[in-house]
Amino acid sequence: MTERMEGRGESYRSDAGPLAMIALAVPLFIWSAFNAGYFDDSSENFIIPLSVFFGAPIAFATAMWAFYRRDSYLATGAGVFAAFWVSYGMLLWLTQEGVITGETTGDVRGFFFVPWAVTFGTVWLASMRQHWTLALVAMGAAVMFVSLSIAHFDGSSDLLKTGGWVGFLTAGLAWYAALAEMVNIEFEREVLPTSPGWFERLRTGSR
Repeated sequence: MTERMEGRGESYRSDAGPLAMIALAVPLFIWSAFNAGYFDDSSENFIIPLSVFFGAPIAFATAMWAFYRRDSYLATGAGVFAAFWVSYGMLLWLTQEGVITGETTGDVRGFFFVPWAVTFGTVWLASMRQHWTLALVAMGAAVMFVSLSIAHFDGSSDLLKTGGWVGFLTAGLAWYAALAEMVNIEFEREVLPTSPGWFERLRTGSR
């Protein structure tokens, strides 16, 4: 997020960040409907096209663009999104095709979500110098994976639904982040708030 547009003393990023947020939000919203209990888990394979052919490649493309722009935060965040969607989508597909056999729920699925919770927690810790919407998206993803992991370990349907609702909220925040970024760039001022807000005190310098 290095190229900026100046407007009324504020700086605005002109980059692929909004695209990365949308690539996260769309499959996450659909997946969260399954976790929240709106649809039966047996139909979860429905998200494979969205995760493998939309979420993953779009997020990967924005990550490569961010690496080119030397924006390590967006590159890492978008790259992590891409890696999760392609790995989870392929897990569902291989299970459906019978390539992966045996129990793929319970403790196994719970353990699968543990490193993703840690990874998104790391991304959240690194987001303190970004605007608050990006920080909340990363934090929401981390909380969601913690909830889903514990839910599968304990077999708790309530925690699974909690993870689904946190996923809905995270998807909404990602859509807001994308909208705010695009609108603020177009108007060259902060039409929709994205300033660091309550994270300002944690900043160690300006970017």
